[in-house]
Amino acid sequence: MRNNFWFSKSSAMLLSIGLISLIGTPEKIYAQVLGNVPAFNSEIPSAPKPPIQIQSHHEPSGASNNANAYSRQLSIREICDLALNRHPAIIQASRQMEAYRGSWVQAGLKENPTIGYSAEEVGGQNRAGRQGIAFSYEHISKQKLSARQNAANAEYLAAREQLQMQRQKVVNDATLAGYRLLIASQKERLAGELLKIAEMTASSAESLSKAQETQKTDFLQAKIEKNRVRITLNDAVIEREAASKNLAVLIGFPTDVSFEITDSLDVLPIETNEEEIYRQIMSESPLLKRAYAEHEAAKAKLRKEQKEAGINVSATGSVLYNTSENQTEASLGISVPLRINNRNQGNIMRANSELLASAASIERIKNSLTSEFQNQFAQYKTARDRVLLYQKEVIKESEESLNVTKLAYEHGECSYIELLNAQRTMFSVQIECLDNIDLLFDQNVKLNGFLLQNAYLSAE
Repeated sequence: MRNNFWFSKSSAMLLSIGLISLIGTPEKIYAQVLGNVPAFNSEIPSAPKPPIQIQSHHEPSGASNNANAYSRQLSIREICDLALNRHPAIIQASRQMEAYRGSWVQAGLKENPTIGYSAEEVGGQNRAGRQGIAFSYEHISKQKLSARQNAANAEYLAAREQLQMQRQKVVNDATLAGYRLLIASQKERLAGELLKIAEMTASSAESLSKAQETQKTDFLQAKIEKNRVRITLNDAVIEREAASKNLAVLIGFPTDVSFEITDSLDVLPIETNEEEIYRQIMSESPLLKRAYAEHEAAKAKLRKEQKEAGINVSATGSVLYNTSENQTEASLGISVPLRINNRNQGNIMRANSELLASAASIERIKNSLTSEFQNQFAQYKTARDRVLLYQKEVIKESEESLNVTKLAYEHGECSYIELLNAQRTMFSVQIECLDNIDLLFDQNVKLNGFLLQNAYLSAE
């Protein structure tokens, strides 16, 4: 009995040595699995910056010194930094990229060997028969494992480009949200100044009416105009509050926080050269880079499916103790599948079609970018020309016309209707100028931000 135990123990030791030589020591296994794992870095190199810069007349600060505890002063740069750190689209893209990193690790793992208990001829001649351990192992070639990992790595790189694209979208959205709040605040300020003018005009008309130096209808029209301007101011306040809440959502703040943008609209963005910006978009667009990365992933997937058509060699064995003969017996078997029916041809056809589709996607995106660029640049050019004309001539002329008309009205040299028209003209041209500044900054951000926006809506 002692010898029998020695034989079975010796056989188990031999089997363990054989398994270790086959699959490697634990240290070797960990080294094979984790040695070349692509390092995950949430801070992507060449992180996108605000597409355009404007001169700031205030030092960036945190919470303001106002009595309102929910007021905050921010620059466009600070808004972009906050959005990059808090936007859920970036967090989602980062986690998706990390998921592909896990796929890369899994794709390089070898199959696990199996081990179990085996009993044969139990009960024959009232004996225990053959009893011992059995094992099996399926060997996958290095070429097949390498193809699997290359496919997973290509998907990881495509996800990395998706993250970069989402970051650029967030920067563009944050920049535009900051400008829109800034312009809405300017409109509110302008409407407030106009209300002061309307109140002064109404007061003057009332005094002249009482002195019977003007008609009562002028006074009534002045009151009507004052109320209309008050409505305009109320609309501007609502627009500014909505822009502030939209900004709060974008950078992850409560919506009851009010924001003040410390940048200025006095300095317009540097004029964009059409050929240069188009060349930059077509060579550096994150959307195109992602499409190219997806094309490479499709290539890697096709190579993987082609390698999957190769055969896997399976080995089986057992070490049994024969109680009838009082001896240890071992068996070994090797099997190779015959690729007669299933040669993975269906998956290969699908991967090849996906590769052709990814190539067509690149051309589609190029055409889409070209078409969108032409539309956006035309709007940019129109808005810039209008803003320059308004600032150089129209606004100055309307202000001068209002001052002359107001002075003439106070001396009774013109009617209130003429004053009202001059007042409306000045207000309308300033609002028109702000609307065109809004369009100018909007188009400039999109052009310099590779025509990307709306990070919340879709992957593209």
